[in-house]
Amino acid sequence: MKKKTRKIWKRLTAMVACISMAVNAGMAYHTVLSEAYVRPETGNVAEASAVSVSSHKQFINKIYKMALKRDSSGVFYCNGNGSKIFDGNVDTLLREVCAIDKKTSDDADYLANSMASVNVRTKQEYAGNRIMSTEFTVRIQYRETAEQLAAVNVRVKEVLDRLKVKGKSDYKKVKLIHDYIVNNTSYQFSSNCYAAYGALVEGRAVCQGYAQLAYKMLTEAGVKCYVITGKANNGRGTQNHAWNMARVGKKWYYLDVTWDDPVGGGDVLRHDYFLVGKSQFEKNHTASVEFRNKIKKVSKQNHKKWKELQR
Repeated sequence: MKKKTRKIWKRLTAMVACISMAVNAGMAYHTVLSEAYVRPETGNVAEASAVSVSSHKQFINKIYKMALKRDSSGVFYCNGNGSKIFDGNVDTLLREVCAIDKKTSDDADYLANSMASVNVRTKQEYAGNRIMSTEFTVRIQYRETAEQLAAVNVRVKEVLDRLKVKGKSDYKKVKLIHDYIVNNTSYQFSSNCYAAYGALVEGRAVCQGYAQLAYKMLTEAGVKCYVITGKANNGRGTQNHAWNMARVGKKWYYLDVTWDDPVGGGDVLRHDYFLVGKSQFEKNHTASVEFRNKIKKVSKQNHKKWKELQR
């Protein structure tokens, strides 16, 4: 009787094993792709080696390091469903990457405005209805190459040394940097006009290039500042625009270096938009919604020395 029982169990075990193998053999592995974009991407980008990530925070930190090095492509993977690592919202992803501020002039606002386009492709591998793995391919195009960033950092240090900003007051630092940018940059469109490289090395930039350079130089000089984007009306129409906020002492002020460097009529240095308060500045400048909390810090009135600089 015991022998019969053992034989029956062996047959059942074999049958279960065969059924399991048959199910697994018939279980099709398939891949599902999805993509999330911020601004259209152009050009071909080489694939990078895949890096394992196990949390959303780790994913954000990996992209942060990737962007600082100006790497154009990064591939990241995790086991199972990766929705907790990336939910498909690239705007939120970028805000979190650029919220990392190591108190250098390369990250935070500078990094945010150095990225021209970003997209994330999500690839999931299934076994039946089960997600076996998730892969994220992140591709970024930059307004400034790693080599250009290095050149900017070297030049900024040289200029700040020449201006002798070390040990000076916040006010004096902001004025020296403001005046240097206005006197050495022309408002012109070029291939690098949206980057600090265009403003500092080539001497040609548009508002974003001016604001980026001001941010980098002020940060390196020890002055707390931000890059603000939004709309501005110059009397001829309303256009997209970029400017800065800077903290002098305990107060915050607006700083629009571009509008203090008027186009045409030769080289002109103005201080009309130098350390201006919100009562005057916001008559023709409107920040984008995402900056509403930051601009609350701005003083209502202009800096006490503003009138002394008017011609």
